[in-house]
Amino acid sequence: MGLPIIFIHKGYSSYLEFSLRQAKHTNPNSKIFLLGDNFNDRFQFITHVNIKDYFSSASEFPKIYKHLSTNPYNFELFCFQRWFVLKDFMVINNIDNVLVCDSDLLLYSDFSANKEYFFKNEVELALCQYKEFATSAHLSYWTTNSIKDFCTFACDSYTEQDLINEYTAFWQKLQSQHKPGGVCDMTTLYFFFKNVPKNRVFNFLDIFNEATCDDNVNEPHGAYSNEYSYKRFKKIQWIKGIPYCHNKRLNKLIKFNTLHFQGPAKYKIPFNYTGEKFEGITRLKILYFILSLCVFIYSKFCGKKIIKKLFSWQTIF
Repeated sequence: MGLPIIFIHKGYSSYLEFSLRQAKHTNPNSKIFLLGDNFNDRFQFITHVNIKDYFSSASEFPKIYKHLSTNPYNFELFCFQRWFVLKDFMVINNIDNVLVCDSDLLLYSDFSANKEYFFKNEVELALCQYKEFATSAHLSYWTTNSIKDFCTFACDSYTEQDLINEYTAFWQKLQSQHKPGGVCDMTTLYFFFKNVPKNRVFNFLDIFNEATCDDNVNEPHGAYSNEYSYKRFKKIQWIKGIPYCHNKRLNKLIKFNTLHFQGPAKYKIPFNYTGEKFEGITRLKILYFILSLCVFIYSKFCGKKIIKKLFSWQTIF
């Protein structure tokens, strides 16, 4: 068996089928799990697991969680709770290590066939590190030990005064600058990631063996600021079905093992899918083509900020 791949998603989203099928297509030896609910128990080609069966630890977290964000309380809370669900799922089922993908991520590489990502120097944790206070786990690698340690750290961060002070200072800074957002699981992941011994962690945004993973197609950065060719989105070039992008820092094409269609870029997912055809794919592509026309119209007349507001995942998906 290959490295297990896990998606954690509540509710049904039409783009989810593309992400799951893409993972199955590019990682044929991996078992694909969807930790979901009754609304998305509809995909016969993966293993569906109901979140509520592994929600024991997650149900305790709201007792200590303090909401410091302009985003909805339930949204930010579940972003934390999903890691407790993952921990309980791995422990109960004796799963040693997993690759976890957000539902708006497409995989273009067989991660089991590239085990040096994880096992060189006994890596126990891999995340996507670019912005300070925002280490993302839209693509992440966990061992049982690392997910246990993170869940313990997440609880400590809301009960130990030093970390509470860090959260409060970050929140107050955003408030003073009138910026949206706030403390989220990415903030906690940042503090956790920087305290894990360097030989135990890996940054998926680093270039390794002439390849990398995408942080966000909406932005030009990788591990460094303004690193890739960009015009509203990264300028992706396709070579034999694999995405590449020109790295301006190194002045050469770099292979992308993943693309992350965060937020308003979700409408692009069907057009970057390279897996097998499936029943209903034409209907879904027509739907997303209409959405892409809407995005084009708004980009012409309203600008990028309006697109993010009108075409965020909350409003159209």
